Amino acid sequence: MKTIASKLRAFILSIGDIISWINVALVLVIILQVLLRYGFGEGMIALEELQWHFYAIIIMIGFSYADAKDAHVRVDLLSSKLSVKANAWIELLGVIFLLIPFLYVVFDHGLEYTKSSFQSSEVSPSPGGLPLRWLIKSLIPLSMFLMFLSALTKIIRSLDLIVSKQSENS
Repeated sequence: MKTIASKLRAFILSIGDIISWINVALVLVIILQVLLRYGFGEGMIALEELQWHFYAIIIMIGFSYADAKDAHVRVDLLSSKLSVKANAWIELLGVIFLLIPFLYVVFDHGLEYTKSSFQSSEVSPSPGGLPLRWLIKSLIPLSMFLMFLSALTKIIRSLDLIVSKQSENS
């Protein structure tokens, strides 16, 4: 089970590493937009929307990346006073009863949101905006799926800690 968790974690981290290159593209688009706007007095709606899309990709995929790296914010005031086994139980129960239901609801609504956008061939309402609005909306269920994979790694790690601490006490 540990190898499955490490492979899932490695998969999520590799996607995050690839997506991190969008930061470079984002900076280039911002520079181009600033040059066009202030150098030539012409901004482009498509470039502005592309910036928003890049931010959305970075943030939505960044959730699962940060979770897989354990780089998210935690309240350590209580956990520092608890045993490893107690922390593992809290992690396990939190993931099962809080995180996974949340991910399911957002994933389900995100699928409907994307489907509706795809079926209506939704495009940007702004003149000169980007087409294929469904493409960026599909990021919602995709990012929730990646978070679900990260949640599975947490479940496996927590169960492993609980079982290993149980066998130590026996």
